[in-house]
Formats: sequence, structure tokens, C-alpha cells
Amino acid sequence: MYDALQDLRLFLYIVNAGSLTHASIRLGISLPALSRRLAALEKRLNTKLIERSARRFRLTEEGGILYEKIVPLLQSLEEIESEIIGRKNQLKGRLRVGCPLQYGKEKVAPIISELSKKYPLMNIELVLSDSNLNLIDNDLDIVFKINPFPNEDEVRHLILSSRRVCCASPHYLRLNGTPNKPEDLSAHRCICFMKDRHIYNMWRLKTLNSSQPFQVTPNLSSTSGELVHQWAVEGAGITFSLLWDVNESLKKGELVEILEEFNYSRVELYICYLKQAHTPKKISAFISEIIQFN
Repeated sequence: MYDALQDLRLFLYIVNAGSLTHASIRLGISLPALSRRLAALEKRLNTKLIERSARRFRLTEEGGILYEKIVPLLQSLEEIESEIIGRKNQLKGRLRVGCPLQYGKEKVAPIISELSKKYPLMNIELVLSDSNLNLIDNDLDIVFKINPFPNEDEVRHLILSSRRVCCASPHYLRLNGTPNKPEDLSAHRCICFMKDRHIYNMWRLKTLNSSQPFQVTPNLSSTSGELVHQWAVEGAGITFSLLWDVNESLKKGELVEILEEFNYSRVELYICYLKQAHTPKKISAFISEIIQFN
């Protein structure tokens, strides 16, 4: 069967080349060997397929019929081969990813959507939370961490480096004025993020040469960074937020950065997974996609 299929492919190549000589040169097969293969095919089919001489090269009626039949047949076979090979190399199985809420919704979710189209056999679960997510406790394959503590059991890749910014809505600033130095925050309404009952009201504002935490009195607090962002846009007060959480609102003019000369508090986002002898291909593929889009 294999030889018959190869002979059909050779026949197709000969016809497309326009002569046995041209076909033998392109295929790297000697002219006598190619002629013997064609003759063997004609003998097996008990009919002449090509009229050939020094000056003439023309398909017979039977040769024309065979050509019309095998073109779609061989194309279908190639498509089947590609599909089978592709399925063998296809990524599949569950991939569970943990990520901060706002960054996950805006940046990671669209990437996962494209990844699922690229690898339809994968089952991707995206866990969004502003609480501390843990690879083992939360049964995650991958987790995004902000300024993580050292952990020798994890592999980490730096995804981006950013900063925290003080910002408020234009409406709030028109009504309450704009603070010019960190000490002025004591006279303003502040919106704080909280985690596990701990309110993050020590805002580490710094200049290029010094760093000092300033304690603010929160009027509103939430475990949801998304809600903190929403309250700020609605004019409820000033927030000290991750730049990637509020960047779109800053671009749209929904929020205005304030105390810019003090907003040097650096934040680094890492993608982490457990050390293994061989990193699963689905994890490597996901990380490659994330790095490509950041």
C-alpha cells in the first residue's frame, strides 16, 4: 500500500513538473528509476497514463481521470496526517491558574481565551482573588504573586515591574482640593485595600532618596481591589493602588495621579510554579503566551 501511494504521489509530481526529466531533477531521482516507477504504476493499472517521447508529453484519457481523482485524495491524506500529528503534539488536561483580580480580568483572561482556542483540549481554570493564593493550598498549577517571599520550592519568572500610585477622581479633587505632600492626606478621605482583616493603611510613599510610610485613616476599605478602584472612580476618596489596576482609568481621565513625586514604591509581579524534574508543556506554553503579551 505504501509503494502504491508513493507511486501515485510520483505520478502527480511528474504531471505537475511537465516532464519526466524535470521531475527527476526536482526529486533527485535518476531518470531511469523514475521511468521504471511510472511503468510499474501503468502495469498495475493495466493502462497507459502518459504519452511520452522526445517531443511529446501528454496525459492519456485514463491519466487525466487518475490525476483528477488523486489530487483531492492526496490533499485529504495530508490533512489527516497533519491532524493526527497535531493531536499527538496537542496540549491537553487541566491547567489551574491563580491571579490578582483586576490584573487577571484585564490582562490574563484575554490571553487564556486565545490559548483555549489554540489548544482546545486544555481545560483552563482561572481563579481570581486579591487574597494570598498558594500553589498547594489552592490546588494551582500556576500563580501570579506580587513581591513574593523567597521560596526554594518554586520557579519564578518576572512578568512586569511597576509601582503604586496615589490617585483620585477629578470630581473628588475639585470638591476637596489636591494634596501636595503626604502629610496632607490626613485631611482627605482615603480608600484602603484590606486582606485577612488587615487594613493596608500604611502607604509607603517615597522619593528617589528616601522612603517613609504614612498612616492614613480609611473611610472605606475592601478585600476587593476592583471595588477600591470603583470607589475611587466614583469620587469616594483617594486610593493608593497598583498602577496596572488603575492605568486604564488614568488614561481615560476617570482618575488623576497625585503626589507624583512621592509615587516611587516599586511592585514586581511574578508568575510562579512548583519545581519539577520536567516542566509540563502546558505550563511552558502558558508562560510563553504571558511573556509575549507583557
